[in-house]
Amino acid sequence: MTIAIFRTDTLYGVGCNINEFKEVNRIYRIKGKSFNENLSFLVTDVNEIMNYAEVSSKQFEKVRDLLKKGSHYTFCFKKRKDVSLNLSKNDEIGIRVLNNSDTRIITKLLGGPVICTSANIHGTEAPKRFEDIDKIILGSAEIKLNSGDCYYGKASIVYDLVNDRIKRE
Repeated sequence: MTIAIFRTDTLYGVGCNINEFKEVNRIYRIKGKSFNENLSFLVTDVNEIMNYAEVSSKQFEKVRDLLKKGSHYTFCFKKRKDVSLNLSKNDEIGIRVLNNSDTRIITKLLGGPVICTSANIHGTEAPKRFEDIDKIILGSAEIKLNSGDCYYGKASIVYDLVNDRIKRE
């Protein structure tokens, strides 16, 4: 059971394997985030989305088109009924597709899809630089990858594919 801090294309993230329910709950507590709020997770291959979400061919095409513009999207889907995740208090899940060296390393170290939430105390500014990560967050992680500044430098765009609309820009 491990929590990691790592760079994404947008901001520094904190995460764990999505199936480590104890660690998922620990992330909620460390961030001071309400258990009523959803957490997103990342996969390194767009086809992995099908393992967790109900995805129409139209939605899948939209994901592929948006990813051509950049990887700074979180996509919201309906969770597959046969999937049990402790990340969502409803049937909606958020998934990021990131295939860079940092996320491949973290995914391999943690053994599968990884929670991907900003490495900050809830309600405070999310860090673009490793040096800006709160000491509480840093102290909670067993793995810390300092890979330099983030490219995009702001939160991901949240695209709700169930309702075909942007939730956060």
